[in-house]
Amino acid sequence: MGVVEYNKQDQLAIITLNRPEAMNAINVELGEALLKILVDVEYDENIRAILLTGTGKAFSSGGDVKAMIASPDPKSKFFKELTVFLNGIVNTIRMLKKPVVAGLNGAAAGAGVSLALACDLIVASRSAVFNLAYTKIGLPPDGGATALLTQHVGPKRAMEYIFFNPVINMQQALEIGLINRVFEDSTFLKEAIGFTKSVATGPTVAYGFTKRNINQAFSASFEQILELEREGIATCANTDDFIEAGRSFIEKRKSVFKGK
Repeated sequence: MGVVEYNKQDQLAIITLNRPEAMNAINVELGEALLKILVDVEYDENIRAILLTGTGKAFSSGGDVKAMIASPDPKSKFFKELTVFLNGIVNTIRMLKKPVVAGLNGAAAGAGVSLALACDLIVASRSAVFNLAYTKIGLPPDGGATALLTQHVGPKRAMEYIFFNPVINMQQALEIGLINRVFEDSTFLKEAIGFTKSVATGPTVAYGFTKRNINQAFSASFEQILELEREGIATCANTDDFIEAGRSFIEKRKSVFKGK
C-alpha cells in the first residue's frame, strides 16, 4: 500500500493519507503522491466530488518533524522542498472545480490544519481535534494557514490560536464555523462518505463557480465579485443541469443532476 491511497465509489473519489505509524505526517513522498492524485482527479470527468481523509488516529499531524530533524541538508533547504508540494496541494484543492471535503478521522495539527482548511467543506469525528502547533516547534504557519484561519475566525482569534496552540475540539470548531458536521466515531467513515456522495450528486458546474467566487470573496473587490457571479451564472445557464432543474421544477419532481 502507498503513502496515499485512492479509491473510487461511483462518482466519488476517496483519497486517504496512509502513514498511520507517523500520524499521517507530511513528508516529500506523501506530498508528491497526494499532489499527483489530486491532479489525476482534476482530469477525471467521472469524478464529481472528493473526500480527503486519513488512516489511524490522525487526519494529519502536519509536517514530518522527525524527517525535518534528521535531514542532512540545511533546514531551510528541506522546508523549501517540502513546501513546494504542500503549496501545490493547497492551491490545487482551492482551484479544483470539484468540491473537496476534508474528513477528519482524527487529530489535525500544523500543516494538517492547513490541509483541512483548504478544503471546501469539513466533516469530523467527534474525537478529532485541531491544534495549530507550529509555534510549539518555533515555526510560523505555512500551507496557507495564516490566511485561511484568519478568514474563518478573524485576525485576533487567529493570532491567539497560533501563539498559544489551544486544542480545539470539534464541538468548539463547529460553533465557531471551522467545520460543517460532526459524526460519531463509530460511524464516521460511513457518514463522511454519505455526506460527500450527496455533494457529488449536485450541479457540479454550479458548485465549481460558487467555490471560485467564495474563495475570491476576501481578495476581490465587490465589483469584481459581481462580475465573477455574472460570468458564472451565464455559463451555468448553458448546462444540462440547469435545463434539468427547470424541467423538474415544472414537472414537480426532484432534479437528477449529471454534473454537466
